[in-house]
Formats: sequence, structure tokens, C-alpha cells
Amino acid sequence: MHATVATTVLLAFAAAAPAQQSRPLESCPLLATTDAATLTGPGVEFYSGREATGQGGLKTYLCFFGVGQGRSLTVKTGPSLAKTAAEYQKMYEPLRRMSNEQVEPGLGEYAYSKLEGGAADMNVVKGALILSLELKGDDLKPADLDKLRAAAKKALAKL
Repeated sequence: MHATVATTVLLAFAAAAPAQQSRPLESCPLLATTDAATLTGPGVEFYSGREATGQGGLKTYLCFFGVGQGRSLTVKTGPSLAKTAAEYQKMYEPLRRMSNEQVEPGLGEYAYSKLEGGAADMNVVKGALILSLELKGDDLKPADLDKLRAAAKKALAKL
């Protein structure tokens, strides 16, 4: 079990959200497949993705990349339960500390990451939106967190 509390909260909120217009994606609008390859390795494919438009025109994305049985990358966005990044930080900070997640200065308004076992997570809050990137694979190293950070910066620029 490695899903961060923020990811769990994000998914729970999305499940409880009012009906949204949703459509499949042919590519990820937040991260190019070539950028995903820096994390997953050569041969990466964009497996699937969805874009949903909720109340007020807020767009949320869910993108899956993978390399056969090797590494996989999930990129997703969604509304946070807080109206601002500062509110979210106040709410989440105690949980971040308990989960041993590291603060990521310079990403969005509040960001944190964790590398544990076969998963690396990067979560970035920008306003009332959360960007989450999750890399899975058996051979993850601290350098992969650096690559995840760079990918998060690219995705943030497209929000």
C-alpha cells in the first residue's frame, strides 16, 4: 500500500463530485510521451487517459503511461478539498509529516514527495488544484525523484 493520503482524498472527492462531462484522450495534455520516457525508460506508451470538465469549467486529467511489465507513470489532476493552497497545506501538513513525505520547495504553492519501495510520488498544489505524478517500478532510486520533479514542472506549466 503506497497511495498517499492526498491521492486517496483526491480520488474520494472525484468520486463524490457532481456528474462531469468526460472524454477519452489520445495523448496526455500535461506530459508528452517523450517526457514520460525519461521516467519509464525507452519503449514507453501512452496507455490511456481521460479529461473531465466539472462545475465552473474546471478540467481534470488522468493519464497512464507504461513500458510492458516494467515501469509505469500515472499523471492526474483534480480539485483539492480546500479553496486555496494555504488551506490545503494547513490541513495536510500533519499527515505529510506522519507519512515521512518531503516538502518540495519551488513547485507550485505547496508540494511534497516520497520514494518508498517500488513507488515514487510527487504531489503539487496550485490554487485549489492538485497535480499528482506516481512512478512505479522495482528499481527506483533517488535520481528518479529528480526526474519526477522535472516532469512535474513541465506538467505545471500546462495547467
